Amino acid sequence: NAIYDAEMTGKMTVVFIDEVEQIAVHNSTEFRSEHDAALRTLWLNLDKYKDDSRIFFVCATNDFHKLHNTFIDRFGNNIIELKNPDTQMRKDVIEHYFKLFDIELDSLLLNKVAKKTKNLSIRSLEDMVRFTKIRADLDNDSVVTEAYIWQEVNALKKRNSKLTKLYKSITTGEWSTIHHVLSSTDSLVSLTVKVGTLVGACLTYFYFSNKVGTSSATK
Repeated sequence: NAIYDAEMTGKMTVVFIDEVEQIAVHNSTEFRSEHDAALRTLWLNLDKYKDDSRIFFVCATNDFHKLHNTFIDRFGNNIIELKNPDTQMRKDVIEHYFKLFDIELDSLLLNKVAKKTKNLSIRSLEDMVRFTKIRADLDNDSVVTEAYIWQEVNALKKRNSKLTKLYKSITTGEWSTIHHVLSSTDSLVSLTVKVGTLVGACLTYFYFSNKVGTSSATK
């Protein structure tokens, strides 16, 4: 629809495709034919509008090395790598999101959390803070403690590890591994992944994004 509107109105349009690896990755599963058809359609659109100044395609992925070479070639030198934040940036991000909830971490704890969250994305850090606040709201009269922070850091790392392993299994067709990962995952994640993978043959990345009120907290 966005492309059609651009053609009809002449307005500049940006087509953003997140997690493009779901389409533009080598696929060897039983759903390969459907996957290849979707990939070819994407290639054709990229080629069709490559010289059209009204339409810009922007694709994002966390698994660049898995993308099909033919797909990557379509972008030439127009590729930007946004690396996960370093220690200082993680400190800034964690501090920022805790302050949104009027929570001030002492410098020692902030440094420890920043070091222990290596390789996590900004989005994951935001989720960690939100999960911590939600847990405190439910279990401790909205008072955030250091123990809650570490519980969410460890839970997030475990969740990310399982999703990464599951994605690799899907793209290689290792269904026995998929079953093992699903059986070891908590019920909500298990249910979501089963629907997204076994029915749709794709990994459903998901996150909780609950908005809660602000409150004071202990260190």
